[in-house]
Amino acid sequence: YPVLADYTLFYSAMFLFKRYYHYLKFKPAVSFVALIVVLLQSPTFYIIWMSLNSGNANFFYAMGLALSLVESLFLSDFIWAYIQDEYYSTQKIPEETRHTKKLTQI
Repeated sequence: YPVLADYTLFYSAMFLFKRYYHYLKFKPAVSFVALIVVLLQSPTFYIIWMSLNSGNANFFYAMGLALSLVESLFLSDFIWAYIQDEYYSTQKIPEETRHTKKLTQI
């Protein structure tokens, strides 16, 4: 199961890699908003399950699944941005033509 320390480590280290931001498909703000929405759902699910007795453990499973999905999408986007930057650097493609040549994932 995901723990909060995983996300704090990743999001604090993310600011070290600002050079990859322009290669990202999703902006970092989108990931922050998605993470906040998912984290705000956890107390709601807890109240519904424990206090109101109308939920079950599937609420927490769904929250963990959504949290893992948001994080894996954002992490894979950062890895793809790194691959693009490394490719452009090794092929010595100038900065002004990098946006016209698009790498494609297969």
